[in-house]
Amino acid sequence: RKETGAWPAGLGELGPDAVPGGRIPLDPWGQPYLYRRPGLANPFGFDLWSRRGNSRAPEGWIGNWPSPYRIEGAIEGEGLAPAHASPGVRCLAQEVAARDGAPLSAGGLLLIRMARTGDWAEFELPGALGPGRYEVVLLPARSWDYGLVQWSLAGRPLGAPFDGHSPVLGRNALPAALVELGPGPALLRVEALGRHPASQGFLAGLDALALRK
Repeated sequence: RKETGAWPAGLGELGPDAVPGGRIPLDPWGQPYLYRRPGLANPFGFDLWSRRGNSRAPEGWIGNWPSPYRIEGAIEGEGLAPAHASPGVRCLAQEVAARDGAPLSAGGLLLIRMARTGDWAEFELPGALGPGRYEVVLLPARSWDYGLVQWSLAGRPLGAPFDGHSPVLGRNALPAALVELGPGPALLRVEALGRHPASQGFLAGLDALALRK
């Protein structure tokens, strides 16, 4: 990074002088270390991790993130309550473990129970963020009964519509978006647009929201 101004796209880009002995070592379980940029665990940086021999248990993986895992400075989804919502929409904080991709920040998520296309909910972000331009990464959850939703902050879409359907519980990191926040309350909104043919519902889940000015 010092030479190029950017993190490498893959570990293969590291030259022989970048690691001791000129070769990237295996992890203690004899597997190659894994790398991704941008990170799911470190949304403004990169992830370097080992699965500890179990690819289905992200909460037990070791990597360049704190343990227990929490995204420093992020707004946790399970700490939010809806300020406004369409009739019938309910929200519930859940303590759960991811089974795919990356551990959940603080070990939980916010489950948003929507039942049909057009359902929506809005959440007022806590704290005094202050007006200005922010780089925002939303970390939505995925599961078997999640739908196709659009996330937005202060009226600015956070990426394209997100299909939350997955056979197992996991999460994504949406591409970073630049959002201009005014002096008033900042509203995070989610709206149900439809669902994957294999999905059993229109639910949505939020692990966390990471912002930096």
